[in-house]
Amino acid sequence: MKSLAISGVGKKTAKNLSKLFLSQSDILEFPHSPEDIESIDDIGPEIALSVYEYFHNEENKTLLTKLISLLEVEYYKPREVSGE
Repeated sequence: MKSLAISGVGKKTAKNLSKLFLSQSDILEFPHSPEDIESIDDIGPEIALSVYEYFHNEENKTLLTKLISLLEVEYYKPREVSGE
C-alpha cells in the first residue's frame, strides 16, 4: 500500500488500510465509501478521500490490475477468535 504513493498514506496508515483488502475484488472494485475509510484508526477525511479517489481512478485501476498479475499479493486475513 505504502508504495502506491497515495497522498497522506504512510507505513502505519497503509497497514491499517490493508484490513479493507480481503480479496482481489476489494482492490479492483473497491466497494468502500470515504466514510468507511475514515472509520479506520488514524484516518481523517482528507486521507479517506485521497484513498477513495485513488482506487476509483481508471488509470490507477489499470496499474493495479497489472501489478496484481505480476506480484504475489497477500490479502488481509482477520484473526480467528478461538472459543473458550
